[in-house]
Amino acid sequence: MLPLAEEDRRLERCHQGVPRGSFAGSYTSWRARVVEGDRDAFDAFFKQWLESQREDDCWEYRVMSFDHQERWVESKGHVFRDNGRRPIRIVGTHLDITARKQAEQDRLVLGKLESTGILAGGIAHDFNNLLAGMLMNLQMAGANENSADETREFLGETEQAVVAAKNLTQQLITFARGGVSVRQPTDVGKLLRESVSLALSGSSIRSEVLVAQDLWLVEVDGGQVAQVVRNLVLNAREAMPNGGVITLRANNVVLGEAVGVMLPPGRYVQIEVADQGTGIPPEVLPKIFDPYFSTKIRGTNKGMGLGLTICHSVVKKHAGAITLSSSRLGTTFHVYLPACNRSSLDARSSDSNPSRWRGRVLVMDDEPTMRSVMARMFKQMGCEVGVATDGISALALYLEATQGGRPFDVVILDLTVRGAMGGKEAARALLATDPSVRVVVMSGHSEDEVMRDYSQYGFKGALAKPFDRATLVRTLDRVMSD
Repeated sequence: MLPLAEEDRRLERCHQGVPRGSFAGSYTSWRARVVEGDRDAFDAFFKQWLESQREDDCWEYRVMSFDHQERWVESKGHVFRDNGRRPIRIVGTHLDITARKQAEQDRLVLGKLESTGILAGGIAHDFNNLLAGMLMNLQMAGANENSADETREFLGETEQAVVAAKNLTQQLITFARGGVSVRQPTDVGKLLRESVSLALSGSSIRSEVLVAQDLWLVEVDGGQVAQVVRNLVLNAREAMPNGGVITLRANNVVLGEAVGVMLPPGRYVQIEVADQGTGIPPEVLPKIFDPYFSTKIRGTNKGMGLGLTICHSVVKKHAGAITLSSSRLGTTFHVYLPACNRSSLDARSSDSNPSRWRGRVLVMDDEPTMRSVMARMFKQMGCEVGVATDGISALALYLEATQGGRPFDVVILDLTVRGAMGGKEAARALLATDPSVRVVVMSGHSEDEVMRDYSQYGFKGALAKPFDRATLVRTLDRVMSD
């Protein structure tokens, strides 16, 4: 047998670092051990418990042990009350649940990793489909036996696939980085027509798009909302294995109080996507927007259960709402997006309406392919072009051209340059030299703060890669008209 003093010391060491006799048995002494971030909740719980008529209760919180380690404890207590039901004493126990909490956290992390894997798998499948379409169309366009009309058709389909791939990539970036989006006034009618044709490509299902003549604009991330529409159309398509018609409508609505939609009163654009399927069973309706819930067979190609979850997330982030109604005659999804104050879009340039000016452009990008493509595009538009690989060389070219009496009308700067001066620093240097310089930022990271709030950094416009010629022309026309 160990001497009593040594036995006591052994027990103390085994008791999670709490020496015997160190707890005075008072609320104040125990509260001092509660982690500071949990004290307000600890006090509120005690106050509410003692003021209630409950005798027994249980709660979880963090404390600092005597060996200065943060531990989770589960406290169970019983309140003794006098005849007037006033609390006079509390007896309870404290159980160390740190291991359980850590296990819960580990499960949460593993669950997130699994969720990310499922999301990446679903998007990779869609991406591979788009890449396959691009590759085959390009190969057919390059075959000698194709006529000019067929070649244009193949290239047109490839362009559609590239745009869809761009939106798919942006969708992945958006969810990976917390849902940041780049918003601008958008024509919902045009967005619906383009999205439905892509979602129903290769299907026998017909579509009908009905858009109000005076439809308001919405300020949204067009790529994200297009993804919402495609997901809803794909959902409708799968609900009609025997064919039918999917109807898309867009109307102006003014929501007042108590209209059944959890949105503030105001002006909204309502998008409806209606199918002619057999409807959604009542027991399934509450789960329809849950992550990874699907009534389809799971696999690498379908049944990921993310389509409607993505729709719900994107619409919420745009301060809107999504609801549905379903019967045996079909299902209709209703999307509400806040209308913006602008009544119409600015006149838009396109390839059939080329840029109104023929100026001198300086392009800075560290990617040789990007420099080459943009130089060819500007020369085709009738512009003179200078190219630079980084901010220092762009600044030198700009100063040389200005001193030679042939200044550049606009400078397009890539935001990020590996190992050298990027667009933000280059713009600052150019503006210090010439405050009137027109500078446009471009980047593949559209979620970057500079891209979202470019004017605060001295830029006149922003180009999110990949962009097409029409977008480039629109941006330049707007910048040059300011």
